[in-house]
Amino acid sequence: MDALIRCTVKPGNFSTEFAVTISSTSSGPISFFVDRSFVEFSGDWPNEKGVEGGLKVVLLKQEPDYSLIQLPPQSSLASRVRVPKDSFLANSR
Repeated sequence: MDALIRCTVKPGNFSTEFAVTISSTSSGPISFFVDRSFVEFSGDWPNEKGVEGGLKVVLLKQEPDYSLIQLPPQSSLASRVRVPKDSFLANSR
């Protein structure tokens, strides 16, 4: 199932990507690069301070303490990550 999780969005190294930071249950905040088409935000364009946004992911499994998600293809990080249950944005599950 497709879902949208909270992230902080910053400019990427290339015009086709953003740098995003998400929360994980195993290692705290993690940052990686992802194609711009998988990121949503409103308001100001991302800058070095970062703006709040959403990252499109696939929800694989829900457990009492966490959810297992699959990151977008070609992200610069491992494909599956455990995130806190409160990471999801409203109306995304």
